[in-house]
Amino acid sequence: MNMQSTAMATLTESTSERAASGKATTKLAKRRMILDYMYTHKKGSRQDIAAAVPCSLPIIAQNLAVLEDEGLIRRTGFLTSTGGRKPQNYAFVPKARVGIGVSIFADGMDICAVDLDGRRLDSSHIDLTYENTDMFYDNACTAILRFVTDAVDRENVDPRGILGIAFSVQGRVSPDGDQITFGGILGNTGLSVRPFAERLDFPCQFIHDAYSAATAEVWFDPSVGDAFCLYLNEHVGSAVIMDGRVRQGADLRTGNCEHMTLMPGGRACYCGRRGCVDAYCSRAALLGEGRATGGASSVEEFFRRLHAGDASCAKSFDDYMDALAQAIANMRSVLSVDVILGGDIARFLTDAELVDLTRRVRGLDPFPTSTVRLRRSVAQTDGVAGQSTLGAALHYVRRFVDESTGRA
Repeated sequence: MNMQSTAMATLTESTSERAASGKATTKLAKRRMILDYMYTHKKGSRQDIAAAVPCSLPIIAQNLAVLEDEGLIRRTGFLTSTGGRKPQNYAFVPKARVGIGVSIFADGMDICAVDLDGRRLDSSHIDLTYENTDMFYDNACTAILRFVTDAVDRENVDPRGILGIAFSVQGRVSPDGDQITFGGILGNTGLSVRPFAERLDFPCQFIHDAYSAATAEVWFDPSVGDAFCLYLNEHVGSAVIMDGRVRQGADLRTGNCEHMTLMPGGRACYCGRRGCVDAYCSRAALLGEGRATGGASSVEEFFRRLHAGDASCAKSFDDYMDALAQAIANMRSVLSVDVILGGDIARFLTDAELVDLTRRVRGLDPFPTSTVRLRRSVAQTDGVAGQSTLGAALHYVRRFVDESTGRA
């Protein structure tokens, strides 16, 4: 074969490969559009889909058959006929895939399971002291597997539909989610996800707890566009939402303000520095832990005493609100966006206190015409498996929905 013939053969082969790839891409795009319709509308017939999606009825029928085999849709009977054969109706199956979220604390774990609609199927709290030992991982994973098995049986879920287990952790996480790069709270810097993955036989990943909480934020309120999330719990967590997505940045540190210096040379922080936002806006800061203030033993008790007129709580709360307002003002000097407040402390703030906090933030703004909008988290949860755990469970769900429907 001469050089010209060889070149023509290579060109023909390349053109054929591109054509095959293009057809495969088009086929996948059509399937995604059809699944997106079913996911959005929850039910529909071939005719309904054809009216909304640029696909022929035979193509729709082929893809519905595939989606049915995958368990993502099911037949639900026939619709009323207007002449001819009755249209077959289909329904989306939210429990076809399930995400699991786990939050790890010093004294236990919260576990949560959600379906593709983000509906919580089950949740549980496990009392278990954290320690970096084989015994801990054995006990933790046994408890997680027991939870998954019970949820699968109770909800009649196909075990093959478990998408993965996301671990919400109080620490910085590597971009691939495989390692904790800074774990000052639990002392687990450098911890790999491998001890969990090897015992659970599911995809596993670490997620910073503030990012997982923000994931729940945008899931339950799609209207959120640009916002800064501030979670006031045992420790402070923060995250940035831009264009309706949680933005973590290349090193997964975007929006983290908890270790921004608020008071140079101030109170000691668990990170080893002094004067961080966490040292002034955490639960310990509010309750006066570590200082001779006779503070309350819980956030609930603190606000009960505060609203009953306790003078010492009123002074502590005034200092706390000043520090919180300064932290928010500092953040808004970089990102002039709405601020979403979540966590245990925010849950107890009254409307009047939220208005007062807004006034304090506005008073620190150098531009008098700036608008300041503070609001509570819409994803705020009480009791077992809080917002971070819920958001962690949504991690694999969101990924699956985005990739399967072409929304990514």
